[in-house]
Amino acid sequence: MNSITKNRKTNEEILKMIEPVIETNNILSLSELTKGYFNATYLIETVDGKRFVLKIAPKKSTPVMKNEKDIMLSEVNALKILENIVDIPVPKLVYFSEKSNYFDGSYIVMQWMPGVDYQTAGICYTEDQKNVISEKLGDITSKIHQIHGEKFGKLGDLNAQFPTWETAFFNMLNNLLEDGIDANVSLPFSYEYINRILEQGKQVFNDVTVPSLIHGDLWPGNILIQNGSISSVIDFE
Repeated sequence: MNSITKNRKTNEEILKMIEPVIETNNILSLSELTKGYFNATYLIETVDGKRFVLKIAPKKSTPVMKNEKDIMLSEVNALKILENIVDIPVPKLVYFSEKSNYFDGSYIVMQWMPGVDYQTAGICYTEDQKNVISEKLGDITSKIHQIHGEKFGKLGDLNAQFPTWETAFFNMLNNLLEDGIDANVSLPFSYEYINRILEQGKQVFNDVTVPSLIHGDLWPGNILIQNGSISSVIDFE
């Protein structure tokens, strides 16, 4: 997919980016993975049969929504938390560069995970097969949610973490509404009305007292399927 946020690189640039972790003379092929919308991603295959994924964040100068700024760090922190949990299949983080003298954004190198995204693969499955996958996904999701933290908000961003779910939620919501105002997006109701309605019910957010890890974007495109079962959950930004 094409998007203004995709920070594509030449093969020469990619070789420089992965040089700290993969010997360039061991590279067999480089190819872009085109299905994502936000980041530029590449499949790296080595002569000795290993596969890696390079994911490159948008340029710092690229306009993104407030809640999407520096979200690659959230994925890095999530993978570090999950990498040793056997029952939650996620890619292993190989390398992360938040700042670079050579490139205009952060990027990660991670283990390539086998499988086809469920959005594509699910077309061929029966309802019984889909039920099995759904049950397994529910189990994985439950295990992710059992991982607790100390604050609510964006993982890894201290400026977007708060002591209560109410403050975290309204921070994210206000960012979203401000983006809409800045972009002159017309909604079925006024921004003032939306704020007023939510303000009236904000006390219910205090029922949530334990911060739990969540995926946040768990749609079929971020679930990989191999041989009828879930091989990986990806994109923890």
